[in-house]
Amino acid sequence: MSRDRQFTEQEATSIATLIRETIDVPRRKSEPATKTILVDFFGMPNAGKTQTTKNIERFFRRTGYNVFCPPETAEIAAVRNLSSSDNAVFQMRHVDGVSDWVLNLSHSRDFHLAIISRGLIDMLYWYERGGEKQLFDEAHIQAMKNWIREQIFMNLVDAYFFFTCDPKASLEREYGQSVTTQRGSNVNEKGLARATHLYAQVIRDVQERFPDLPLFTIDTTRLTIQETGQEVLRLLLPHLCQKFAVNHPAIS
Repeated sequence: MSRDRQFTEQEATSIATLIRETIDVPRRKSEPATKTILVDFFGMPNAGKTQTTKNIERFFRRTGYNVFCPPETAEIAAVRNLSSSDNAVFQMRHVDGVSDWVLNLSHSRDFHLAIISRGLIDMLYWYERGGEKQLFDEAHIQAMKNWIREQIFMNLVDAYFFFTCDPKASLEREYGQSVTTQRGSNVNEKGLARATHLYAQVIRDVQERFPDLPLFTIDTTRLTIQETGQEVLRLLLPHLCQKFAVNHPAIS
């Protein structure tokens, strides 16, 4: 159900409305909640993930959806307070935050759609990075990876979007309008090159383990935020139509 061109605004709105009408069915309080459309956005620094999240959230809200975009786990108070110097505990708090969103938002009485930022696959990336820096022992890494993979296997997330961009573009977006060109600890030439390599490694492993996983990659190097949002809809809407058995004439 792929397509080469982007949807017009009218087409996208019509498709999204039909999907909402399909999943928004009456339920007794004693019955299980319906499946929430759960989307996981993650990727490289300055690839446009945050602004695209806002645009996609706005589109679906204006199409009548109840939408929830929980904060990144780094914004959760228990993570931000840095009350433990134990790297394993600190990273497990991130995983716990992501797992909380995934397990509790995948079926919800309150929302039609939820967009998680830096979710399950991103957690695998951080354990890959932490292992490289020897922050965790191997047994711990494998235990945590298995727990994350188990959640991926459960098919609770309906679509994953990996946002990437050329490191030069990322640096230009970070420092092009800044009053200082002094590099940060993560957004620098070496750090971005390493992140690109590790993400590729993690994504390759995930795709080998879960070949049918709905994982989409968007290279935003030459895309505006508007174009990136349109690309998300081009990929997401046909996938949701297929998953929820929705027929629309704009979907070939």
